[in-house]
Order: sequence, then C-alpha cells, then structure tokens
Amino acid sequence: MTKQTVSVKKPAIEEKITVSASLPIEGAQLAYAEQLVGVAIGPFVSKIVLGMDNSPNPPTPSIILVMPTNVLHLTAKHIIEVLSNPDMQKQLGNGFKNYQETVSQ
Repeated sequence: MTKQTVSVKKPAIEEKITVSASLPIEGAQLAYAEQLVGVAIGPFVSKIVLGMDNSPNPPTPSIILVMPTNVLHLTAKHIIEVLSNPDMQKQLGNGFKNYQETVSQ
C-alpha cells in the first residue's frame, strides 16, 4: 500500500492529508466530468462545479462538490505537489506514450 503525507503548517495548527492507493471505494458515487465549470470560494465552505463539454454551447454541469475551504486549499496543494513530482510526471508521460503506441497499431 502506497501512502503519501502532505504537511501544511498554519499558525498554531498542522493539518495532514494522507492518500492511500488502496482506499475502500465501495458505495462511493462516481461521476465523470470533462472540465471545470466554476468555483465559488467562501471563508468556510467552497464549491467546485464540474461538467461536460457542450460546444458550441456553455458546458453542462454534471457534479457539484461542496467542501470546507481549508480542505479545498489542502487538496489543491496536494494535487500541485503530486503533479510536480518528477516520478509522477514520468509515469504520466509513459502512460500517454503507451496509449499512443497502442492506438497506432
């Protein structure tokens, strides 16, 4: 099981996000989205609207995520940290290369 821990220091508190590659996801809802439609950030609660491309019309919202703003902030920092990791960049590049090789056969 692979775990990553991200520490974010704030005055008088420390919060951590632990991500496991083998989280139990049975019963969790699955929604597919192609793009970010909107974001509303408040002092305590924030909203992310994801949706589907509907060109030439505006995108169609498909899911709205509502979460505490501090969790949104930690999540954004975690995503940036993961995508900035050279090993992750290499893994994503290899995955895309393998996809291109597969569809060109």
